[in-house]
Amino acid sequence: MTVRPNDKVLYVGMNKYAAHEGASLQKVAKADVTVVKDSFGDDKVKVKVGRQLKTFDLTKDADVAGFVKTLGLPQATADKIAEVIKKAGPDAKDELAAIAQVWAKGELGGEVPNRLVLAGHNVGNGIYGNEDKGKWTNGTLTKELVTELAQAMPNAAAQVEDLAISACFCGGESSVNSWKAGFPNVKTALVYEGLSPGSYNGATRHQAVWEKQTRGHNVDITPENFKGKPGAAGADKDANVAIWNSRDGYLSSTPWEPTADVRARRTGFAADLAKYKSGETPTPTNTNSSPLRSHYRDLHQLLNRSEVTGAERQAITDEKDLTIRLIKYPKLAEKFESVHRAAIKAGYESLGLTVPKPGFEKMTRKEAVDAIAGFETALAAANPKPAAAKELSTLLTEGLRDLKRDRIPDGWIG
Repeated sequence: MTVRPNDKVLYVGMNKYAAHEGASLQKVAKADVTVVKDSFGDDKVKVKVGRQLKTFDLTKDADVAGFVKTLGLPQATADKIAEVIKKAGPDAKDELAAIAQVWAKGELGGEVPNRLVLAGHNVGNGIYGNEDKGKWTNGTLTKELVTELAQAMPNAAAQVEDLAISACFCGGESSVNSWKAGFPNVKTALVYEGLSPGSYNGATRHQAVWEKQTRGHNVDITPENFKGKPGAAGADKDANVAIWNSRDGYLSSTPWEPTADVRARRTGFAADLAKYKSGETPTPTNTNSSPLRSHYRDLHQLLNRSEVTGAERQAITDEKDLTIRLIKYPKLAEKFESVHRAAIKAGYESLGLTVPKPGFEKMTRKEAVDAIAGFETALAAANPKPAAAKELSTLLTEGLRDLKRDRIPDGWIG
């Protein structure tokens, strides 16, 4: 279909600062900005039905069916949207529903914003929200969910021309291709190959540049456009900007190293990574300039290369998830202790053991790994093995020791 440029923006913010960024964007935009942010309640939306506002709890299949019915779309389309919403993880269903409300107009033959912003945190698996002190969290919009919703609403998705992924480590040609997979008429995309600027430290400046550069059918947008004056907010992140446009392809702010060199560096760091995991090498206090952070950047570089496929890609993905959790270990240990305090107490006491003091949140990485090994030894010697101890064993080994993503979710990282 031929896209009629309207320069409207759909801003979807998964972080706490969505209202601030959306309002800042509206101040500079030449057209309307629609802001989607965290709902009033986890996975809940309110929709006017008749003369009344009705609340739908999207964790319930019946409410999902009721919600998609309010979109006024053909049943087959509504069913596809419902399936996407059901697949979303906790506290991401409300944002998907809000996007579907905006796009429903396009499915019915109307106009939807030609420009889409997805903003929040990212460690490679999707855009999510988290407050650093753990007092506010939000769910994750994965690339797969965004693509599937777009495919369920193809008439609306076909109107999207410009993407901005305002999040850390979302760059690379492979990543861009996956983010724009559901939008056949996309002509530009903004991403970041490293850390992205914060909401009050450069993000709004970059978003304002993006808004100006993507008006109309313009594809003449490059990383150079985002270089601010010396001292500009977030200027240290300007070099992390990357752009894809339909004329030039993928444009990076910095030349890419040969893949073989990055692969060799990854292999050479394997022994060091094992020492960080065991705690033999202490968790670095300066997390932004540590060897772990450099390794994390290398892993993202590799994942953004099209030649990295199959088993190698999966291994690097797992290593990337481990590395960011090692970088953030003190914070994650604190969160783990607060979430699983009751299970820790029950597990230790079921074996007649004293709960460690100080707790895992106060231990060094090495102390925690040693404490987990001690607990495993005690459990192995127990006969019978108490259910509470077996449950804790799984939490400790898969969670604190191995730092698996399903036990230490992205949302804890911040």
